[in-house]
Amino acid sequence: MSSIYKKGRDGYYYYQTYVYNPETGKKNKRIFHSLNTKEMTEAQIQQVELDNKYQNESLSTPNSLLSGLSTGKNKIIILIGVVIVLIYLNPFKSSPIKQKRPLNEKSLKSSNIEHEKTSEDSKNTVINKIPEKSRVETIDASIAEVSPEVKKVIKAIPTIPEYKVIKIDRLSDTFKQGKIHVTVDKKSSKEDMHLLCTHLKDKYPEFSNIVICLYTNTPVGIELAKGQKSTFSLQKQKKAWLVMYTYNPVEGEYFDNYPGRQISSY
Repeated sequence: MSSIYKKGRDGYYYYQTYVYNPETGKKNKRIFHSLNTKEMTEAQIQQVELDNKYQNESLSTPNSLLSGLSTGKNKIIILIGVVIVLIYLNPFKSSPIKQKRPLNEKSLKSSNIEHEKTSEDSKNTVINKIPEKSRVETIDASIAEVSPEVKKVIKAIPTIPEYKVIKIDRLSDTFKQGKIHVTVDKKSSKEDMHLLCTHLKDKYPEFSNIVICLYTNTPVGIELAKGQKSTFSLQKQKKAWLVMYTYNPVEGEYFDNYPGRQISSY
């Protein structure tokens, strides 16, 4: 986990984290940056951006990729494996054989031998192809052969959408209360946005009482995320506020995917 701290000597914030070290095989390689800012909010925004950067770099290494299987992404990988098995291990279709006359015993035996050889070659071909189909991008053509039910399951898997932390408010240090304002693609599904909220809750463990607001990545959404007085119509403001998520250890989590209706009360 990364951290930021302020040096008393110059008043600037600094960032540090640990990433995978190929020389030791452990996550003990220290990364250190000066954030060139004296503002805590700006430092926290840069912290999130740097965390995303090093997380992506870490997932690109073989050892980190294996460790990534312990996260929520293993569901996608496991489901892809199931789809591949369903595609390739189903009985192979074959054209009906037209027989003008009954096969004699010799011809039938020869046909069985040829059939066994073909089946064995087909199985070997499948086994060789499976590793090459492990990535999502390479199975698009194969998915066309999958039943609609399987397609629906694949599409239903939530993923964290691209996002940007615009503002972080510390409401109370005593009660560890914080509010995070984030912009996302307005086409993100309800499930995707809920997954993002839980991801951000875990990303900021210093807030035991947290409020997360998601807005569209549009001028009106960015304006709302910054807490500025809006110049847009009330209707556009309602559409731009996508989600309000809260969590505390006593009451648990609350997820509202239509919080815009509350704007009229402001």
